[in-house]
Amino acid sequence: MTDNNGIPPLYSLGHYVASLVNAVSKDATNALVPFGVSPLGYAILRRCFEGEGDTVSRIAQDIPVDASRISRVVTELTNMGLIRKRRLRSDRRSVRLTLTQRGREVVPEMIQAVGDRFGILMEGVTDAQYKAFVDVTMTIKENYDRTAED
Repeated sequence: MTDNNGIPPLYSLGHYVASLVNAVSKDATNALVPFGVSPLGYAILRRCFEGEGDTVSRIAQDIPVDASRISRVVTELTNMGLIRKRRLRSDRRSVRLTLTQRGREVVPEMIQAVGDRFGILMEGVTDAQYKAFVDVTMTIKENYDRTAED
């Protein structure tokens, strides 16, 4: 069902968002199977690789998942030999995360695998369409953030 302009009704927003999240998540999961890493594990590794994820609390600010779940995945990644944890001398409660040598070797392969899959998902989407999608997504999130504070 659409309106006179061919636009689906607003109540379908949740359906479309859930469908998109499901497609992207399943595609990322499939791309990461050879590495034995979940999409959340990949997100953590990628932030460490890019120098943006040096502590669990910092990663938790960027990834919309609670810090305890991130901590559990960090422990899994540590056990896999991909991440090293070190307590900060300045704040013994904080743990610095760094990639191990193995992590530095395998994360670029993961980035390539996920990027290849996402490239397929983005086929036929123009730069203008992607920009519009990001703009609309950010507007909806900002609206939520503004009303959630009330």
